[in-house]
Amino acid sequence: MQNRFTPFSTRAALELTEDNLRCTLKEYSKWVEKALGISDLEPRLRAGEAVVVFDFGVIS
Repeated sequence: MQNRFTPFSTRAALELTEDNLRCTLKEYSKWVEKALGISDLEPRLRAGEAVVVFDFGVIS
């Protein structure tokens, strides 16, 4: 993921299954924390939690 206003990017994983398309964060970024409105993002990622950015159902 990359902020459209700055060149800093953040690692995230994109997963496509038969049922959904999901994006989960892999590292902390202050701009992502602010954009998602998740104030405890850094400790959650450090604890190994899979923080989901989006999870869309796939229509077949």
